[in-house]
Amino acid sequence: MTFDSEPVHWDSNLETLLREYSLEDILTSDKCLHDWILQMKVLGVTLVKAGVREGEILRLAQRISFIRTTCLGETVPIKTRDVSADTTNLAYTNKFFPIHSDLVCYGRPPGIILLRCIKPAEGHGGDNMVVDGFKIAKELKLEDPEAFKILTETEVEFFDIGREVYGKFHQRSRHPTISLDSRGRLNRINISDHGRDAMLRIPNNRVRLFYDALSSFSRKIYNEENIFPIKLAKGDLLAIDNNRVLHGRRPFEATSSRFLDQGYLEWDEMNSRLRILHTQLGYQ
Repeated sequence: MTFDSEPVHWDSNLETLLREYSLEDILTSDKCLHDWILQMKVLGVTLVKAGVREGEILRLAQRISFIRTTCLGETVPIKTRDVSADTTNLAYTNKFFPIHSDLVCYGRPPGIILLRCIKPAEGHGGDNMVVDGFKIAKELKLEDPEAFKILTETEVEFFDIGREVYGKFHQRSRHPTISLDSRGRLNRINISDHGRDAMLRIPNNRVRLFYDALSSFSRKIYNEENIFPIKLAKGDLLAIDNNRVLHGRRPFEATSSRFLDQGYLEWDEMNSRLRILHTQLGYQ
């Protein structure tokens, strides 16, 4: 692999491609760090054996540069809460969590998700689901160019309102479902059914066309052939490219509990570290 390696697309066969890393190796070996960042660029997802010691996500973030802080804080404890409590975030329940991109309510959503398992759900269920959103977008473009065009041109409003570590927040932003860069290349996928506003700022005669296109895209996302399920073990850290890879969670038993912590990185900083390592290690 090189710095400019093309993405390798995957579906439910990801297990044959998924690389596993040791956090200690990433922290102590420049070559391993270089390889891990390249793998994130090519596959969009990696598994890191990180352990459960407090602060491990921050240690990994600082190996790159700094963590991306959001209204949720530097790192986010995701613990199952009593569903009778005032829980408005599905992440804190044992319910099915729809496949989505994180924090599309921000004008610039985080580039990379670091999701570490401290206590896995017991019994059946609780698997994380990952989907290669860029692969599905490319397939939609080939099979239904008009639907693809509609999803790249129609802005959707996303929002989140609540209270977290810094107090009350009200985040709101607008993105197309499929975002392209200035050269027409896939830039990011913006999917969040639980955070999508019902309001569409488009002419009435375009509403049905938009929902038909979104429905076509969603059917592909939820096709089991495109979903790779992974049940994280204690100490596992799943790193996800939030621009490209969508994720969700299958429900788990109500008598069980689950504890994860989560943080975010930015691709600008990942790419910066990769360029520095590329030079230091003498790669052409």
